[in-house]
Amino acid sequence: MQRILEGIVLRVVRHNDTTSIVTVWTRQCGRLAIAVPAGGGVRARRMRALLMPFSLFEGVGTFTPGKEVIRLGDVRPLGAAALTDPIKGIVGLFLSDFLYAVLREGEPDDNLTDFIFDSVRVLAAASPAASANFHLWFIYRVGQFLGIAPDVGTYRRGRCFDMREGVFTDSAPTHRSFIDARGSALIYTVSRLSPRSLALLRISRDERNEALDRMLDYYSLHLVPMTSLTSLSVLRSVLS
Repeated sequence: MQRILEGIVLRVVRHNDTTSIVTVWTRQCGRLAIAVPAGGGVRARRMRALLMPFSLFEGVGTFTPGKEVIRLGDVRPLGAAALTDPIKGIVGLFLSDFLYAVLREGEPDDNLTDFIFDSVRVLAAASPAASANFHLWFIYRVGQFLGIAPDVGTYRRGRCFDMREGVFTDSAPTHRSFIDARGSALIYTVSRLSPRSLALLRISRDERNEALDRMLDYYSLHLVPMTSLTSLSVLRSVLS
């Protein structure tokens, strides 16, 4: 059976001398594994260029009964959202790692897919200042679609954030999974960001890294451990 697929690339792994396995998130089928040619041939080079992490594509998927890995043909870019800037490419690589970790279920979700696809285009068009904060905004927003967003209605200036309960409190909880008042204020500020206001968030490298660490801790508590993000150290090095 063949089906037209629109998707975003999450991870590419070399399987053997002739094949790579590309994990993608698609509008039509959710998470899929796709076999594509590897090596130095013209078709393999073209597929590598089109199926880079965090790139959008359209193609024809061939589904074979009894096989989890599908074939993909007639591949072309979906829109004009290529991340040609090196910094944006690293941000995209990190966020593809992040999505690979959190989008475990195979069920499609139109609202989530719309957000992800639109976000790739936002990053492609973002200024350098906006690009530096993009990953914080993106990670926070994905949590809303996955049902783990903090209850920002409980925020008041000076409150802590109880990561176990997902609420802001007047005093620190008895456990260690909380964010102090200063860090909580930054998380609340991130919750208020929009694509147009990303460049207005002026924070230091240390503050940005601390906010990211706490957000990943929050996902680890409520969804999946954030231990497989191999591009995290690269992200930290470029977002100085």
